[in-house]
Amino acid sequence: MITLKEYQNRVLDSLRTFLRRCSQTGNAETAFREVTMDEDGVAGVPYAPVNVAGLSRLPYVCLRLPPGQLRAIGGQVWSIGRFLTAMNT
Repeated sequence: MITLKEYQNRVLDSLRTFLRRCSQTGNAETAFREVTMDEDGVAGVPYAPVNVAGLSRLPYVCLRLPPGQLRAIGGQVWSIGRFLTAMNT
């Protein structure tokens, strides 16, 4: 079994929290601001919404996550699978 690094787990936790808050508040910008303030202790991180007709309410984030040791075994694909699973929980 492959285990995630601590920083990878933190990113997954932040993603889960962001998606839950999006669902609770109905506002991705508010959820993003709350999560980045909660997780990073930073206020005022700008949210960049999707700028496509019909998708304005779609929560949007860009995750930059180095795969670490997982690179040798397709870690990026494996990590993506974990993130997709997190989005459905």
